[in-house]
Amino acid sequence: MLSETSSEALPFGLDVDLVSEPAPSHDSDLLIRQSWERCRQYGLSPEAAFLSPVPTTEEIIRRRRNRKELIDVAEPFMRTILNATPDARFIISLVDADGYVLSLAGDSRLQAAFRKHNFFVGARWREEEVGTSSIVISLLARRPVQVVGEQHYCKRFHPYTCAASPLITKEGELLGCLCISGQKRDIYPNTLGMTIAIGEAIAKQVELRRALADLQFSNRCQEAIIDSIFSGFMIIDRNGNIAQMNELGGKIFGINAAQAVGKHISEIVNSRPVVLDVLQTGEGWTDREFFIDTKRGLLRLVKTAIPVKNASGEVVYVIETFREMDRVHEFATKVMGARARFTFDDIIGNSPCLRQAVDVAALAAQSDSTVLLQGETGTGKEVFAQAIHNASPRARGPYLAVNCAAIPRDLMESELFGYVEGAFSGASKSGRPGKFELASGGTLLLDEIGELPLDMQAKLLRVLQDKAVMRIGGNKVIPVDTRIIAATNKNLAEEVRKGNFRQDLYYRLNVITINLPPLRERKEDIPLLAQHFLKKISARLNKEVRTISPDALLALARYDWPGNVRELENAIERAVNITRSTTIDRQHFSFLTCSYFPNQSPTHLATAGVTLEPCATPEGTLEEMEYLALVKALEGTRWNVTRAARALGISRTTLYEKMKKYHLR
Repeated sequence: MLSETSSEALPFGLDVDLVSEPAPSHDSDLLIRQSWERCRQYGLSPEAAFLSPVPTTEEIIRRRRNRKELIDVAEPFMRTILNATPDARFIISLVDADGYVLSLAGDSRLQAAFRKHNFFVGARWREEEVGTSSIVISLLARRPVQVVGEQHYCKRFHPYTCAASPLITKEGELLGCLCISGQKRDIYPNTLGMTIAIGEAIAKQVELRRALADLQFSNRCQEAIIDSIFSGFMIIDRNGNIAQMNELGGKIFGINAAQAVGKHISEIVNSRPVVLDVLQTGEGWTDREFFIDTKRGLLRLVKTAIPVKNASGEVVYVIETFREMDRVHEFATKVMGARARFTFDDIIGNSPCLRQAVDVAALAAQSDSTVLLQGETGTGKEVFAQAIHNASPRARGPYLAVNCAAIPRDLMESELFGYVEGAFSGASKSGRPGKFELASGGTLLLDEIGELPLDMQAKLLRVLQDKAVMRIGGNKVIPVDTRIIAATNKNLAEEVRKGNFRQDLYYRLNVITINLPPLRERKEDIPLLAQHFLKKISARLNKEVRTISPDALLALARYDWPGNVRELENAIERAVNITRSTTIDRQHFSFLTCSYFPNQSPTHLATAGVTLEPCATPEGTLEEMEYLALVKALEGTRWNVTRAARALGISRTTLYEKMKKYHLR
């Protein structure tokens, strides 16, 4: 039995110095003796010809697929050995860690002979079934071993010899083993050493493939992370060449990111690239705004440059991230919550004057023309402005509102138009965009426009005409795409006559004018509004207040509401807070005088969605009863005047006159 590696040069180009020493002969003898003892304990007879179950084709395919990595590495080595020894009479096999034969190649006559002994691709070799062999010992002991002739426990393997070496990674994972088998008479003196050398080469190659796969995966992850960055990304080497650029960076500059790699930064920037200063000075910056002339045109970018230095302190790379200012503004407005909440569905009321205003606003939403909202305080100008924005093509853009009456005069210009670095004492070092820039792509509400000082009116007119702003202290014209909605509680035409408002600005704003009716002119909407506010406020305050009594509703309808819808909402909120029952009654509206309340309430008051309790008596003034009868008839017919007049037994003309009398139209 040959148990040591020959000192002669190994065949097939393998260097003997690269071959690990096999187990010493006494160690191999010990491993073989231990295997024999286990075979006796299994009750395995030396005369046994037991064959393990024959696997199906599907099982073989599945197992080979699961071990594809090992097979792909090992089979080229196996072919190399066989091609280098065309006359050799042996077979070489690859076995996985579970004892299943994955691959088999070599002398065809030997393969046919071994197949009779249950050795073929897909066969399972376990000690309790086949007895002592180099394959089972190398897998169990994780040691290289050679078994020759009569050292096999089962006599059917005595004519053969086999040498096997386990395939173990540096992490200690047992992949399987490599085995070279042949007739005992044809044994080579260095078979075991050759098996060890090939086995170690296979294990190392598996490690290399895994390391390469891990590296490739890491690179793919890195590239995916870079490409998924919300900003443009670029790495510039010490020579000013682009080492890497993500897709968004290429899109911002209007170039192909992959083709930009290797080019000098000056090839994509017309003026001198500011990033070259970082290579020279080693000083970067964070979130600075730059105007950069590129083939795509003038870009406004917010850039961050980070120098990467070697051990000697030299700048070897600059990592630069950049974002278009419009994207920065869009992100800022999202963080600021600059979004419109209200839609036309939030405008409550069925009165003709209100529906007319809504119809005009809905048409205005489809245009980019300036809108002027006129109405008393509390009539819902902000709601209309947000509804117009949300119904417009700009709905995905920002919505900002500026109260011109609330901003100090000396801060008005910087608030609207922004300023550059060092524009004035106390200015932010990085400058700041104004509301026109931040609202670009969306809508800007200029509330209380009538309070704007005359000098600011002239500057606002220029911005509206040029669709561009110039920051305080700056010298660059910044285009803005901002839709303007102006709102006022003043009569601007009268303000123009008084000299308080510029006529040219008035005509610039007065493209689409929407007059919002005060609540006293649409009293038929009061029950709807009251019930709407009751439901919303009760839910917010977590109180079970469900109804408003008829006499309270009648009093609300008789009140003039100088504060309009806002005053009504506040009144309902106060009543919900102080009531101790599920119903709001007239005593909960202490701001109303007793003259607004009749001594008794009518039996029913026709309202939209308001549940009313029947009163004790149906008494009241004649006018009150007439008003309630009109409301009931109109609500019951969904404001169909012809049907309501028929139900009341009066003509349509008479009904129109009474509706006008009680402000029901």
